[in-house]
Amino acid sequence: MVTHQIPTYPFQYISMDVFFVEYQGKQSKILVTVDHYSDFFELDLLQELSLKTLIKICKKNFSRHGIPEIVCTDNGTNFVNKAFQDFSRKWFFKHTTSAPNHQQGNGKAEATVKIAKNLIKKVEEENGDIWLALLHVRNTPNKIGFSPTERLFSRNTRTTIPTIKRNLLPKPIADVTKHIENQRRLSKGYYDRNTRKYPDLKIGQP
Repeated sequence: MVTHQIPTYPFQYISMDVFFVEYQGKQSKILVTVDHYSDFFELDLLQELSLKTLIKICKKNFSRHGIPEIVCTDNGTNFVNKAFQDFSRKWFFKHTTSAPNHQQGNGKAEATVKIAKNLIKKVEEENGDIWLALLHVRNTPNKIGFSPTERLFSRNTRTTIPTIKRNLLPKPIADVTKHIENQRRLSKGYYDRNTRKYPDLKIGQP
């Protein structure tokens, strides 16, 4: 199982991917941007799948969360090109890509895409509000024990679910990095136990 370095602060290390999904009666293109520290993710509807649009959205998100040190994507032409390289150089972040034959290298983005697709599907079936649904997902604790919003903002944000005011006050979350390390160790152990290892093949061997 391929693992990445452990982030020590929010939006230090992010992954991005573009996916297609049926939304509002048509096939839509959406950019997902996920933070490895908090699991907080952004969804941006793409009116057109152009490099100019992708970079514009990156700038918008970076202005909100800060410029990441590392941006991980797949090897698609949307990201692997001179213009995106120039953007990374001017904005002082490192752009890394997953191996061409090992897309799991961008597994954080792929896992988030699955969450986003399921969320959008449910919203479409229930004729709901995607942004309200996203707000609730961001405030839901995950395996680490804290919600993405808690780890990003050191507090939960107000939703339609009634709560007392003190639950919305800032409260620093300690040892987030340690929680991430423990969760990755458990995930890696499970993955390695359930992955069959094949012997190396020699030339001419069937």
